[in-house]
Amino acid sequence: MGTEIDYSTSVPIVIMGRFVMKIFKYLFTLGCLFFLGIYILHQSNQYLSIDTRSVDAVQIMSQSGIIESQKKWASTLSNYNYGKSVKNISELNNLLIMGNKHSSILNISAESMASDLNTKENLPSSMEIEGLSVISVPGLYTTNNEFRNNYSNTLAKLIDSAKGDIVLDLANNSGGDVVPMIIGASSLIPTGKILNSIDKNGNKFPIYLESNKLFGGITNYLEDSSKQLKTQKYSFKKSKKVSVIISDRTASAAEVLTLVLKNNPNVTVLGTPSAGYTSWNETAVLPNKDNPSNFWYMIYTAGYFETIKNNEVFNNKKIIPDVEVGSAYLDIANKQLIEAIRNIK
Repeated sequence: MGTEIDYSTSVPIVIMGRFVMKIFKYLFTLGCLFFLGIYILHQSNQYLSIDTRSVDAVQIMSQSGIIESQKKWASTLSNYNYGKSVKNISELNNLLIMGNKHSSILNISAESMASDLNTKENLPSSMEIEGLSVISVPGLYTTNNEFRNNYSNTLAKLIDSAKGDIVLDLANNSGGDVVPMIIGASSLIPTGKILNSIDKNGNKFPIYLESNKLFGGITNYLEDSSKQLKTQKYSFKKSKKVSVIISDRTASAAEVLTLVLKNNPNVTVLGTPSAGYTSWNETAVLPNKDNPSNFWYMIYTAGYFETIKNNEVFNNKKIIPDVEVGSAYLDIANKQLIEAIRNIK
């Protein structure tokens, strides 16, 4: 008639099976929660390990900086998770340059501040080439006020003592501190309004030169910086012809100096097109909370310029010389440039 089932033994086995399943489900849930906790902790530690200064730098650039291409910048921010995915300061520097080529960031330590800031201290100098009084105006990268004073006074004296017409060689001037350059060359620049600076919202802030001091601009930097200089004032050289030599190495502050000099009707710019960093930079210090002797020094582009004579806007635009030549390197062998200077009316 078939095999009979002994229910007296099978019922406990079923109950035991259900109990084991409950234990398994409990352990499985506990294991999932354990691994989920590890994952969350890993993600949290990963976020905490990010140098939040990268996020701060991106916010400063986005809110206060001049962005050259909003579409490109938005894509870059997305790729770097708005600064959270930045691995090191070199990567952050490249990110900022994507926003504006004139922006950058440096890692500074108190022990090596001069080298970290790329300090360059070279004074203007003069020489005679084929009867031309040539004054070399180098870039200036320093926070040393004594040297800044020395720079502006040296330039002012060389211009005042130059025999005949003047040649200012900016071909190798990559920029830096524009204030000693303008104040040092002030005897060649008509006083009054010399440029308009324009912020990211299109607001204009005139810049003035009066009594060997600068005033105005987007911030108080020019005024505060020029007050630190004590430069000998010389009379305006209204009758001298001035040749300004520029090249693709002429950048930033040197380009601003060139634009200001062009207010003088006797100034002629010769050479090759400039580098195209004609914009106003601001700085921000991002401290290291764990190491007070270390900080990040951020340079971000906050404005650009408009000339006074013809209202031409320069927003990282190259300066085109009045007279273009094949080479802007001025020496005895560069007959084309020498003749071009001599032929200026």
